[in-house]
Amino acid sequence: MKKAKNQPESEPAELASLVGERIRKIRKEEGLSLELFALSHQ
Repeated sequence: MKKAKNQPESEPAELASLVGERIRKIRKEEGLSLELFALSHQ
């Protein structure tokens, strides 16, 4: 994938980390394993 002009190299990694943190928070609030979370949010 080509990097956009003026886009920091770490931006996609930071976004992935934020998304992961949000998913973990929601899973824990709902008391779901990763597998059950995935099945319940299709």
